[in-house]
Amino acid sequence: MNVLWNIGRHALRNKTMTMNVSERMIGSSFARPYCDNTPKDIEKVTPPSESKFAHSRPIGMTDHKVNKLERYLLVWGGKYKSLDEVPNFVRQDTMERARNKARIKINLMMAAATLFGCGLMIWSGKRAQARGESVAKQNLEWHRKIKEEAEKEAAKKIIS
Repeated sequence: MNVLWNIGRHALRNKTMTMNVSERMIGSSFARPYCDNTPKDIEKVTPPSESKFAHSRPIGMTDHKVNKLERYLLVWGGKYKSLDEVPNFVRQDTMERARNKARIKINLMMAAATLFGCGLMIWSGKRAQARGESVAKQNLEWHRKIKEEAEKEAAKKIIS
């Protein structure tokens, strides 16, 4: 019985959350979602009539002017076969998809290059270890050279 109560409660909450504001509003107060006495004469929103400034195409659909780099992205992303096929204007969502595909491809290539570089450094480190080289030895050698140069300069100052 408790399970049925929870299911009904969640169904009511989900119905209320999916309704838009105009379905829930009556005057200035919110309506109950399952109430039968809601007003039936709510006006439906109609699109404005065509004016003399109306476009022949929907606004925002083909309003992106393609530059040279974006042409390459559209071809590289597989939307068009060659640069000649790419139109001067494309839909905004088409351009966004091409950018996203290029971004993903570049990220995957950078990840592969990073993994290759890591493998190369591991290989190089193992070869250096086999030769007997280490960072500690290199550090000691560098300090020895610096100390020798400082002693030579001190000796030159004493002589002169």
